[in-house]
Amino acid sequence: MQTILPPLSIEDHVRGDPNATVTLIEYGDYQCPYSALAEPVITQILRRHAGVRQAFRHFPLVSIHDLAKLAAETAEFAAHRGGFWPMHKALMAQSARLSIPLLLRLASERGLSPDALQDALFSGRFAAKVGHDFARGMLKSVDGTPTLFINGKRYVGPMTIGALGAAVDAARGSTIPVKPRLRVVA
Repeated sequence: MQTILPPLSIEDHVRGDPNATVTLIEYGDYQCPYSALAEPVITQILRRHAGVRQAFRHFPLVSIHDLAKLAAETAEFAAHRGGFWPMHKALMAQSARLSIPLLLRLASERGLSPDALQDALFSGRFAAKVGHDFARGMLKSVDGTPTLFINGKRYVGPMTIGALGAAVDAARGSTIPVKPRLRVVA
């Protein structure tokens, strides 16, 4: 039986196995502490499980996170210059401390022009992309972050490596091979 993966848009930011049989779609918010906590879990799932890819879509909860939309636009600014995932990681790591000066500093640290970012944020250059992701989430009844879909089915469960890994295994239809953890010797 062949797995039919959910359709991805050319606008989606995708990482993981390009030949994946399991697609995990995340709707996330850069100012959400739960999205930030999910990031290392999802990263470990991608590292440990073969045949998995992740697509990230913006779902800024602006009513409670005043900088989430600007942070999402910052990620899109970086994406336009080929650096979505490094900026994504930095924004998630700094989730609790987001500010305009921090967004500008994160851009600078990644070799991006803070002035160009400031212009993009002021003009709303990437607001439509963020809004498009948000609208797609609303159509799927997303109401909080992070919200995950595994092969098109909403994941409801703890955001732990064990639970999410089991859901990924179930989506494949059988236990998938787990990549061995490398032991780093100092």
